Amino acid sequence: MEVMVNMALLMPEERAAVARVIDDNIALDELAQDESEEVRIEVADNTFTLAETLSHLADDESASVRSVVAGNSNTYAETLRILSQDSSVDVRASVAVNPNSPKDALISLAYDPSLDVRESLMYNECLPVEAIYVLSKDKNVRIRSFIAEHADTPRPVLIALANDKRGVVRATAQHSLEWTPEVKLVD
Repeated sequence: MEVMVNMALLMPEERAAVARVIDDNIALDELAQDESEEVRIEVADNTFTLAETLSHLADDESASVRSVVAGNSNTYAETLRILSQDSSVDVRASVAVNPNSPKDALISLAYDPSLDVRESLMYNECLPVEAIYVLSKDKNVRIRSFIAEHADTPRPVLIALANDKRGVVRATAQHSLEWTPEVKLVD
């Protein structure tokens, strides 16, 4: 049995609860236009929200809504590219961790003036090598240390980091250079 609910009769927190669990794209598109920021955030976070709806929400006046859009795996690459240049640090940081963010946006974020954004890149499992090169020269020691232990860091970068002026970076890079995966021979 299907029940129809007039969303206008619900309180904002009730509409937000609906937006959190609903899988109806038409209803989600309607809720994306809700006056309540809480509702729009839940729509942006819903895995059933279509990329087109997320693109509209990417223009939302609320940085919180835009930040959640930037973290949604359904968001179009072009929308993520645009959000990577948002004025809000939180929005750019959300783009930085999204594994679906375009390569050029991630490389650009490696140059971001905000430490929070550059640190967020450390949690992106699809960090491009070009961004790794940029971050290996970062002024922040934690970022260089992360790059020194990142699985995709090229050997020449590790060698350069093994000569870093900071001991923790040198030690991490030297450990990464010494580490070799165990090879098991199969009979």
